[in-house]
Amino acid sequence: MPSKPKNWKRKRATVKKQDNVVEDGKPTDLVIAVMGPTGVGKSTFINALFGKDVTKVGHELKSCTSSLKHLICALPTDPSRRLVVVDTPGFDDTFVDDAEILRRISVWLAVSYTKDMKLAGVIYLHEISQTRMLGTTRKNLEMFHKLCGDDALSSVVLGTTKWSEVAQDVGDKRVKQLRDNFWKDMIEKGSDVFKFEKTNQSAWNMVNHLLQKHKDVESLRLQKELVDLQKIIPDTDAGKELRYSLEELLKMQKDKATEEQLQKTKAALQALKVSISERLMILLHLGCTTRSNEITMWAK
Repeated sequence: MPSKPKNWKRKRATVKKQDNVVEDGKPTDLVIAVMGPTGVGKSTFINALFGKDVTKVGHELKSCTSSLKHLICALPTDPSRRLVVVDTPGFDDTFVDDAEILRRISVWLAVSYTKDMKLAGVIYLHEISQTRMLGTTRKNLEMFHKLCGDDALSSVVLGTTKWSEVAQDVGDKRVKQLRDNFWKDMIEKGSDVFKFEKTNQSAWNMVNHLLQKHKDVESLRLQKELVDLQKIIPDTDAGKELRYSLEELLKMQKDKATEEQLQKTKAALQALKVSISERLMILLHLGCTTRSNEITMWAK
């Protein structure tokens, strides 16, 4: 029995002309999103998965994936269905502020959800060559957790990359630290850990693991908040987490950052603020006046 069509009432106000979404999304499609910080190897992973260069790879700290890009292939176990792999930008993009990154990810996920495309899982990549958990890496992980929500963590693969840059024993120790600390909660809720070795087989091992687990995969928290609960992006858990991290960053930047850095952080914060008058207009538009007492006001 086909599911009831989902209506994202904020679509017209949120989607921009240049947004890259799947126009011909189908209920038979299976989606795998690839996420992680800038430079972690998301594009390298996708190229390995497809067995050819299908997306540009950056060799510096500058981002090569500011916009979401999706690539489609036939599902190996059922060629009549499509596997849609999404290459997402990190929340530390070189050229685009974090609020815009969240908007772009939100748009793609919400549109795919309204088309009833099925989520097979999410692959979150971490660079094992990092000697410590950097601030940007922590922020990406925290945003990822808020974006997914606890219910979807059993459909997550935590992948480690860049093993050629570390000795095996060093990498193994770092994986143990990740398992025992930063990833502990996600692993307890069903996430699995894999090693990506820059090969086609290694990439497919991770994807096939998610496909084999796929049954009634939970949608991501962000999708439910935007479409089912009709929240605006700043009111989602991911939006609130991003605003908090930006406020903390602004405090740290005040004495040390350049004017350009300060302005970029302030602009991202401003994008996550919604005035009282705007919120009232949203409520009237959605016809959700009964929810007015649930709204947290972020005054400009």
